[in-house]
Amino acid sequence: MFVVGIAILCFVVNAEYLVPPPTFEADKYTVWAKERVIDKSSGAVSRKAQIHVPLDADDTDSVNVIRLDLVSDSAFARGYAHGFLLMKEILEFTGPKLDKFYMDEVLNLDISQFPDPLQKIFRVIQVAGALAAPRVFKEAMSWVWEKEQKYVPQYMIDEMEGIATGLCAKIDLITPSTNEAGVPTIACNVTEWSHTIKQLNMLPELIRMACTAYGAWGKATASTANPGGLLQLRALDFGSGPFANYSIIMVHRGSS
Repeated sequence: MFVVGIAILCFVVNAEYLVPPPTFEADKYTVWAKERVIDKSSGAVSRKAQIHVPLDADDTDSVNVIRLDLVSDSAFARGYAHGFLLMKEILEFTGPKLDKFYMDEVLNLDISQFPDPLQKIFRVIQVAGALAAPRVFKEAMSWVWEKEQKYVPQYMIDEMEGIATGLCAKIDLITPSTNEAGVPTIACNVTEWSHTIKQLNMLPELIRMACTAYGAWGKATASTANPGGLLQLRALDFGSGPFANYSIIMVHRGSS
């Protein structure tokens, strides 16, 4: 074991590294939208920006990322701003973009890795074909959420429910509806969207996405809300599907 460690150390020391990529000043490539969301309890302002970094003179190759500054001491309020500011992107991503991903993904999915209840759900596709994939994936993710929700911290649930509420507030604002008597009604169902967002967060669990992960504990987490406890991070390094085209830099700030 000691010899292997020395060999690895020598390799690292003698490695030749490539020239690091350039560092860009964020302000030069960031355009803030005029739209804002104000936290009623504190007056804190959340906002959205588009980051566009051209990588060549003709701008045929570029990096495009959305930035969200979510400012509130409340997880629900930060989620509300998230859903309100990203209504268009959420509707695109959770609709046609993900539906196509489900139909493509199901062709390569080994359902034998799943527990029996999930295998039963996915067998529908063997009869109905790939067009049934969106419905089947959603049913499967709902099953996973039912098993996992008791382990999800309340602040995360509050934030997801806030996203659904903010999303519906924006939809009802731009597409108001009325009943037969002309009385304004709520067209967007917050409860349904809340469930959709929760189930979608189970997609990595369902198909066992791995990519990059690390854990920290002890002295490394001494200054966190859970001193010395385990802090786990997983980064999903998407290279295909719709995920890479909906990348977000999200900054959470307290209002004080």
